Amino acid sequence: MSYSINKLGADCDSISAALSDWECTQLAASNARLYAILADCYALYKLVNANEDNRKAVTQLAEDRGIAVGKSTHTAIKLIKIIFGPEPRWRASAYAQVLRVAEGQGVAFADFATWLDAAGGVEAVRRAGPTSSRDPNKAANAYEAGVAKIQNIGPIGTLAPHQRIAERNAYIMLLGYAEADGSVTIFNVVGKPDSDQINTHIRSIGNSKSIVPHISPEKVAVAKAQKSALQACIDAGRLSTANSHVAN
Repeated sequence: MSYSINKLGADCDSISAALSDWECTQLAASNARLYAILADCYALYKLVNANEDNRKAVTQLAEDRGIAVGKSTHTAIKLIKIIFGPEPRWRASAYAQVLRVAEGQGVAFADFATWLDAAGGVEAVRRAGPTSSRDPNKAANAYEAGVAKIQNIGPIGTLAPHQRIAERNAYIMLLGYAEADGSVTIFNVVGKPDSDQINTHIRSIGNSKSIVPHISPEKVAVAKAQKSALQACIDAGRLSTANSHVAN
């Protein structure tokens, strides 16, 4: 099956609409519930990690329930395995890391869910690693650095106001189709403005050494020539638009 740009755009729009609905409702609600559960885990973890007898009790409970734990396994991991189950292993490691980082930053129980959301979620805290416990401002600094890099590079282009784009100042993600010559056709907005996903990406830009791939002028010129030749064949009736990816 060969896709025309219009058919591709319609199919992408359909999937993107479902994605937007999921991100705005089910995913947002799911994340909020997970953060609340982890907040309860955090409160319990701080209690049991306060003294040796409590830590031994956690180890004993894990063993009684047939959960394999080593002597050097951190109490946070043991606790997460007891509550969420031992599998998958990445979950215990990631969630326990969140609890330990929160403890290192002195996050209060009442502020935990808000802190985790502002930090970009579980994965963002996990990727930041133990250093985030020594630098509470790391996430904010990375975001500011990312914004500075984006503004320093400057925009690729500007779109006219559109009804499917939020009417407020915010960072958004767009679904588009890139042509061989570097031009882009925009189909839809992905997710919510200033979402966790967007903020996490901006922080990753702030932490990266380079974010702009280099495309030589020669490659751009070749791509434009190829597209012009293909369009000439279409105009001459020697090639069907249904079998090409050239935008109207």
